[in-house]
Amino acid sequence: MHTPIPTSSFDRQTGVEFKGYALGWFLMDYQGHKVAHHGGGLPGYISKIFLVPSEKIGGIILTNGETSLPTALMLNSIDEFEDKTEKPDWAGTILGYTKAYEKRKAQQQEARYEKRNKKLKANLEESSLLGTYEDKYYGKAEVSTKEGSLHLSLLPAKAYFSSDLEHWQQNTYRLKFKDEFLPEGFVTFNANADGDVVNFTIDLPNPDFHFYNLDFKKLK
Repeated sequence: MHTPIPTSSFDRQTGVEFKGYALGWFLMDYQGHKVAHHGGGLPGYISKIFLVPSEKIGGIILTNGETSLPTALMLNSIDEFEDKTEKPDWAGTILGYTKAYEKRKAQQQEARYEKRNKKLKANLEESSLLGTYEDKYYGKAEVSTKEGSLHLSLLPAKAYFSSDLEHWQQNTYRLKFKDEFLPEGFVTFNANADGDVVNFTIDLPNPDFHFYNLDFKKLK
């Protein structure tokens, strides 16, 4: 089983011509060799394991930070095994990409805050938002009140996907899940022609969990 993944501008800079995902491993070519690798992490920690089967080498990289340094160390390690005389500065290159990404994300957040219209008051009573919802793929979610505030829990993983809801504009609310890897997000409630709440969606861009695919329908 192999799922192709498009190469990025950084991949092409490193000479990578193909990428994929197969049986739990990310695959790519580097310096004429097939490389299998995968990262992992928890808040405060990022790791990377990599294998180069043709050279019978591999490595495990452990860091106590949340950066892309493990990727730089993986590429640098392979260069060392290859005994290259001229070794690229992967740490510096990846740092440049990281800073550009963080700047872009900050600009996007700033633009969103500037567009916020505080005059758009909610036209759905908070009491009408309360109840149990369900997405046909993910499962159930619950909107309740907790210490006087609206509270959302995605029940299959409520230990991480739970948050108070802060009114943003109209029928959209800001949230920050307990999962420290996730940025802030926004929940929007929708009603039918009779004014009954029918569903909510979540706007929370991130590379790991595709919230935009979820549509939580309110259960009667």
